[in-house]
Amino acid sequence: MAKYRRPKIIGELKIICNMAGGLSIHNGLKQGKNKIMLSCRSEAHCLELIEKLKSAKPFEIIQY
Repeated sequence: MAKYRRPKIIGELKIICNMAGGLSIHNGLKQGKNKIMLSCRSEAHCLELIEKLKSAKPFEIIQY
């Protein structure tokens, strides 16, 4: 499992389709330490990960 540390500002999380055809979670920031770009296996996995990110406290480590 991968580990990710939740940034202080998460913004609006969206599910996007990459150029390669995979699904990812993106928060709309183009650069910086608060940028989120996490790849997912399926849409259900994306929704589960979004809920984990929203419920976590800043700088908490999340396993996905």
